[in-house]
Amino acid sequence: MNIAPLAADHKRRGFSITELAIILMLAGLVVAACVTIVSKASPRIRIMIAQHEMMGVFDHARSDAVGGKKEVAVVFYPVEGVYTVDERRSGAPASFGVVFDSKQAEEIPNAFVFHFHPDGTATPGTLSLFIEDYQRNIHVDGPSGKATIVNQP
Repeated sequence: MNIAPLAADHKRRGFSITELAIILMLAGLVVAACVTIVSKASPRIRIMIAQHEMMGVFDHARSDAVGGKKEVAVVFYPVEGVYTVDERRSGAPASFGVVFDSKQAEEIPNAFVFHFHPDGTATPGTLSLFIEDYQRNIHVDGPSGKATIVNQP
């Protein structure tokens, strides 16, 4: 029995170490490029998440005020980087690295408040979210009590 033809068929199985090294090096370059792109987009994504969270908080507070026929207060504590809704400590935009500030909202020491009333009105003001070079503003209209995004990227 001649086994030479069988040995020739099995001579080249799998990849050589050089081929594997080249493939791993190319994969590393692709991963490095992706990490760079994602890290640059990260602050923009975090501020958009915080903006959507705050829009939800304002909409929910207005809905609770109208539906529950009671005033609902959303209080922001910029130094601590947290906010409360009806004195219940809620999430923190600071967890996204976001700093907030306000114009025209009722200011109390070390905090500012947006009041939502049962008739649908609210304390007017603008909530500004900051992270690195990005800023987003959410305006609360007094007569309607509705929150809207003032500037869009």
